[in-house]
Amino acid sequence: MKRAFIAVLTGWLPFFSFGQANQFVIDGRIESDSLLPGKIYLIGKGVTRDSCELKDNTYHLSGTMQHPGAMVFVTWCDAPMEERIKRTGSAAETGSIQFFLGPGHIHIVHKKPFETKEITGSQPETDFQELRKEIAGDKKNIDGIIKKYIVTHPDSWLSFAMLKDRMKFFGPETSDSLYRGLGDQLKKDNEVAGLGEQLSHAVTTAVGKDAPDFTLNDPAGHAVSLSSYRGKYVLVDFWASWCKPCREENPTVKGVYGKYHERGLEVLGVSMDLSTSRQAWLDAIRSDGLSWVQVSDLKGFDGTAAVSYGVHAIPANFLVDPSGKIIATNLRGYELEKRMDDLFKQALSQHFEIDGKIVGDTVSAGKIYLAYDDNGKEMRDSSVIVDNTYHFEGDMADGAIQANLTREDRSKGNRDGRFMGFLQFYTVPGKVTVSSTGKLSDGKVSGSPVQQDADFVAKQRRSRQKPEKEMEADFIKTHPGSWLSFILLEQRRIRMADISVDEADTLYAKLSPELKKYKRVAAFKALIDGSRAAVVGKAAPAFTQMDMNGKPVKLSDYKGKYVFVDFWASWCHPCRAENPNVTAAYHKYKDKGLNILSVSLDGDRTHWLEAVAQDKLEWTQVSNLKAFDDEVAVKYGIHAIPSNFLIDPNGIIVGMNLRGEQLEEKLGEVLK
Repeated sequence: MKRAFIAVLTGWLPFFSFGQANQFVIDGRIESDSLLPGKIYLIGKGVTRDSCELKDNTYHLSGTMQHPGAMVFVTWCDAPMEERIKRTGSAAETGSIQFFLGPGHIHIVHKKPFETKEITGSQPETDFQELRKEIAGDKKNIDGIIKKYIVTHPDSWLSFAMLKDRMKFFGPETSDSLYRGLGDQLKKDNEVAGLGEQLSHAVTTAVGKDAPDFTLNDPAGHAVSLSSYRGKYVLVDFWASWCKPCREENPTVKGVYGKYHERGLEVLGVSMDLSTSRQAWLDAIRSDGLSWVQVSDLKGFDGTAAVSYGVHAIPANFLVDPSGKIIATNLRGYELEKRMDDLFKQALSQHFEIDGKIVGDTVSAGKIYLAYDDNGKEMRDSSVIVDNTYHFEGDMADGAIQANLTREDRSKGNRDGRFMGFLQFYTVPGKVTVSSTGKLSDGKVSGSPVQQDADFVAKQRRSRQKPEKEMEADFIKTHPGSWLSFILLEQRRIRMADISVDEADTLYAKLSPELKKYKRVAAFKALIDGSRAAVVGKAAPAFTQMDMNGKPVKLSDYKGKYVFVDFWASWCHPCRAENPNVTAAYHKYKDKGLNILSVSLDGDRTHWLEAVAQDKLEWTQVSNLKAFDDEVAVKYGIHAIPSNFLIDPNGIIVGMNLRGEQLEEKLGEVLK
């Protein structure tokens, strides 16, 4: 629903000479054999509402427009409203025409009915009608005709209005390019300049760009940041309680959310309601059954998020991928459903099966146990051995999982022969078969290309023809679509930490687009970006999180002060061992200006609060209880703790991973 009333091919306003101060005179005449009664009204955006009596079937109106052109209505009411209702049963005017008004002397001749007219003297109306004729002759090339007009008429107000009306179809970058081609004098008009500002924001939110972060409160007053959804697909949906098309679209959004939420889709509703319609917003959420997170600053189209995203009409939405990039905009109805189906088709086909056979002369009994990690979730299953065969099946989020099969007799102790066999291998979506003896370790795996890649890499390691790191880098470059390529890269950067951020980023760029669709792969890229952003000498990434009492705390609250941002967790023994040193530093330097803000990567609130109390941590503590999926951890590239950052009063990082004597030395240096 547009705030502007201009519609396609009926809302264009041409440019006229600015030197005429936008003054106009309208002289109209209704052709009739009898004298007609009533009043004529002039209504339009950018003109003062005016009226006059019909005299001898003629009327005269004059005034000044706010801009060099306006779309106006001239209406005729032949009697007061009460009389018209009594006579016709309707309050509708007797007649009305719509046209483009420009500076100068305009003549209008009406032939009954009033709507039939001939207009002369209004250049905008003349230009508009000529343009309509051109479009009528080539309806398949509407945008081409309009673009040509804009380029060849840079000083025309009509060029501005056509651009404003069609920019949704042109796209932000093309629209911005066309806008920059408009004349300088035209851009001085405040309405034209306003369009330039909109397009500037729209370019920053074009497909392929990083989605601007924002933080708004939910109905309960809790701060919610877009960055808290990093690692997931999120549909940022701009709507309002008063917007009928938005409300009509809500069932579609509900449908895709219900279908794909468990597979990683999130929706973040951003309301364009005002503070005066807060209750209407809450009622609409409840009435439409919107179960996803809703936020708003209740400032309408002047709100923080609306301005950042250049939103001037709703419904509007932006689909953001797990790495934080915008991958689609303004998806509605069938387009939204189809895009989600295509996006999650990979996830929908991630079913796997493992068929195992134990080869031997004797009949095996007992169970085979399966353990694996899938996108950070530890999974367990078991299968009874029947006729020397076993079977597993399930769904996976990753591109492959490293399956750990054990043959056990759990009635026995570990030293009494409980474990009778073990096999580790990569299984993939689809069916994989395993053939082995009872000890499992001699198993032959078929149907898993990732396991074949792992066997190849293992053989290369044993040959020692190249240094291991170099060999793995070569494999990644030559096997960009293999899940093993990602695993090798992840291990090198996170577990072994023996490649730099630049090296990791270069190798990540080699991975195939299909591989980058996986949530785990996208989350790894976000970590790389965070590691690049949060380094000494750069501005500390902004964030907002909730403290132990549920109140939002912003890093920007510490602007003008030294703040030590400390990432830790209750389960992290090195973190707990370092806490006494941090406490000592706090006591020594707090009166000299030191502040500490601890970010917990706990997943359990009770354990977090207990650790804070046990370690007697006196400073501010925040957490969203998402462990390493914490958006702040991602922003700062945190993949191991303890980690910390010392930030100066200007918001610049001046130290990283300071512990023990290093922490004491650095604080002594900056807080003399």
